[in-house]
Amino acid sequence: MPAKQRGVALMAVLLIFAVLTALAVRMSGNHALLLGQSRNQFESDLALNYALGAEELARQALREDFERTGKDVDHLDETWAQALPPFEVDEGGYIEVQVQEQNGCFNLNMLANEATGDAAYKALGRLLLNLGVAETAADLVRDWVDGNMDAETALGAESPDYQLMDPPYRAADQQMADLSEAWLLASLEPEERAVLMANTCVVPGLTEFSLNANTAPLQVLAAVKDGVDMADLAALEGMVRTFANDGELLNIVPSLSGAEGNLSFESQYFRISVHAQVGQAVTILSSLAYRDPSTGVVTVLQRDFGRDFTSALVIASDEESDQ
Repeated sequence: MPAKQRGVALMAVLLIFAVLTALAVRMSGNHALLLGQSRNQFESDLALNYALGAEELARQALREDFERTGKDVDHLDETWAQALPPFEVDEGGYIEVQVQEQNGCFNLNMLANEATGDAAYKALGRLLLNLGVAETAADLVRDWVDGNMDAETALGAESPDYQLMDPPYRAADQQMADLSEAWLLASLEPEERAVLMANTCVVPGLTEFSLNANTAPLQVLAAVKDGVDMADLAALEGMVRTFANDGELLNIVPSLSGAEGNLSFESQYFRISVHAQVGQAVTILSSLAYRDPSTGVVTVLQRDFGRDFTSALVIASDEESDQ
């Protein structure tokens, strides 16, 4: 074969080799991408299922608490309320689950109750005043959750006020579905809004003005009625409250006398929070659960995958460890 033809044949072979090499590299890259996508999907699905499993574990703990200790008293020394450290899973991740009861926090939907909403409104005003927030925030909350379109006071706000916003929107005039609705309340400073949201909660469907005296923060108990003696409440500081009836509570905090109708010692609503991580996949689940006071059956009412999760695990710094 002439040298010129051999050169052309060699060029053709080299060209074919280069094309095949490029195809192999492309196929290898696609394969690696496909494997990575499959691994990510697998880890995401696994994290979700671990989160749902942790939710079920929390529900079981609440059911067992009902069966073992009864339905009449709930407090923060019970098993479900204890902070648990994260535990590892075989696939290279961990799960952390927390349970927080909701009958002790100040539920903003209590202001929507036609019978007891006025008393709850006054209690919220006292709570906000004690926290350094203008009492007018209580007027805004009441107008937001009530069922009418009339501002109750000159300090409140209804749809005509919100329609002047940019962008305009309307007042809900119904119970809050989530505490994030507080961001929509008019004329509150960001600092006031943050304090309001840090010291209240929203339990959809629950409007009765009733607080678990065993779990309510002391500033909430102080706001239940006028004239609560802070010196009385100071006796509860650092105490694990396990009161079973009004008499036991009033024996220590006599100035709460008269508020018995707004205090209870049991809880039916709980927030289950789960952080599940497998590899690089993370699932954060926040579920609102209701425990039937007659049967103890725990039902999930809401699931939210958009909430933040604050770990109960505290890692000491090197300086703290040396002290």
